[in-house]
Amino acid sequence: MRERSLLWIGYWIVISFIWLLRIPAAQSFSVHLCGLTAAVFIFGWPLTVILGAMAVVVNQLLEPMPWYTLSSQMLLAVLIPASIAYGVRRLVLALPVNNLFVYLLGGGFFGSMATTAASALTILALFWALDVWSLRVVLQDNLWLFAVSMFPEGFMGGAVLTTITVLWPELVKNYDDERYLSDR
Repeated sequence: MRERSLLWIGYWIVISFIWLLRIPAAQSFSVHLCGLTAAVFIFGWPLTVILGAMAVVVNQLLEPMPWYTLSSQMLLAVLIPASIAYGVRRLVLALPVNNLFVYLLGGGFFGSMATTAASALTILALFWALDVWSLRVVLQDNLWLFAVSMFPEGFMGGAVLTTITVLWPELVKNYDDERYLSDR
């Protein structure tokens, strides 16, 4: 259990600093790599939400934004992506195919890309529905930011999940050697 705790703390520190690398899209809104899909596969949804919440607080302390944006950051940067990643994880685990590459590529690489796409569409639809941005601004000015971030997000999620699953499979919450590596 100690190794999982250290991995969780290390993941939290790395995510906190990765989230400082962001592209400003508007006042009090920016786009950054998320990294939560691999975290959901490794730690589960509850620990990922706690990890994300702590990363938002660290970002607030290191690069202050107005405190009233903290709740929207929690929703847009943590809850929505973690919930979508949880759905991706359930889908991958429900597949009848017991192949390690389906778990790693489907969950890590394509799962991270799908989480980014679904999060982006949810966030942009929310901004449009709340009349924060017009539909033209959403589609023309901001959609490309999320599209450009899909491949790096997928690469990062796939690399993290693959590395940890291959080197330390006992640290991944829902990985099962019997299911993915047996010759049945």
